[in-house]
Amino acid sequence: MKKELNDAYSFVFEEELLNEIFEVGTHKLIPVGKTILNTEEYITSIPLLLDGAIKISRVDNDEMNYYFIFLNEEIPVQSLSLAAWKEVKVI
Repeated sequence: MKKELNDAYSFVFEEELLNEIFEVGTHKLIPVGKTILNTEEYITSIPLLLDGAIKISRVDNDEMNYYFIFLNEEIPVQSLSLAAWKEVKVI
């Protein structure tokens, strides 16, 4: 798994940070279609993809917005509202 992490993110993160992510991070295999975060739950971590994609849906001003996060893409933190600790539905 360390090789996959380095291959995917060595151009983004320094080696020291990648080593720390490998040491303290949690590796999860999420089945297709599984909800990993529901509305009204707080985001306490940011996923780093090694394969696949994450679909994020969010309602702003009665308008549904969708974001897709793929391997090697930066996660749109502003869309996740981490700073404001708002709820986001990830499907």
